[in-house]
Amino acid sequence: MLDKKFIIKSNQLKLKLKANEKIQIIDIREQNHSKTSINNVEWIPASKILNNIKKIKSNIPVILYCDMGVESFFVANILHEKYKFTNIYSLKGGINNY
Repeated sequence: MLDKKFIIKSNQLKLKLKANEKIQIIDIREQNHSKTSINNVEWIPASKILNNIKKIKSNIPVILYCDMGVESFFVANILHEKYKFTNIYSLKGGINNY
């Protein structure tokens, strides 16, 4: 199961964005929601994420989000356990909580 240290809260993400930290943000929702309050978001649906592993950066923090944080939590678990990523975070509460 995903360690709590790999769950990021909205306020933590906002601080990273404000500080212009190098991060990759991926919207894993199945529908492309191009309007979001977060800039520079990549869209890779959860159903296609495993086919797009090479698009996931391994040298900077990667934040996954969905609507409510449940699906991103499970995808982050898979990426940690099966693919040994140690830089993947799930946005707690998803974009609805952001």
